[in-house]
Amino acid sequence: MLRLITDPEPDLQEAATTGTAETGLGQLVRGVFGLAWIIGPVAPRSVARLESATVRVELVAGSGELVLHLRNEQAAAAPVMLVVPPLRSAEGHAAQVAAEPRTVVVFPGETRRLLVQLRIDPETAPGVYSAELRLLGADEFVIPVVAEVRA
Repeated sequence: MLRLITDPEPDLQEAATTGTAETGLGQLVRGVFGLAWIIGPVAPRSVARLESATVRVELVAGSGELVLHLRNEQAAAAPVMLVVPPLRSAEGHAAQVAAEPRTVVVFPGETRRLLVQLRIDPETAPGVYSAELRLLGADEFVIPVVAEVRA
C-alpha cells in the first residue's frame, strides 16, 4: 500500500549543509520554496509511504504483474507516473521492462488498486533481478523491486 499525503513542511536540512558557496539561483529557489510554506500550504507536494521494504514479482515467459495500492490522503487529485528502469542481475545481465499503465490519477480520498503489467524479452536469462521503480508525482519516491525471471 502506498499512501500519497501532503508533506507538512519542506526538507530544508540540505540548505543548512550547503554552506556559503551556493549560487544565487540556488538561493532564490530555496527562498521561494521556503516562502510558500510561511504563507501556507499553497503549493503542497505529494510524498508516498511504502508499507513493505521490498516488492517481489515473478516474471514467467516474459511477463508478470505488479500490484500497487495507492491511497490519496490529500485534498487534491494526485497524478502519478511510474518510471521503470532496466532490471539488473548480480551477474550483470540487464533486461528492459515495459509497463502498462504508466500514468494514473488518484482522486482525493480514493484508494486505487493499480495492476501494472510488466513485460521483458522472453529470451531473458532466468535468475533474480532487481531495480528501483520511481513514482513521479510523489517526491523522490523509490520502490525497491526484486524480480525472479523464470523460463
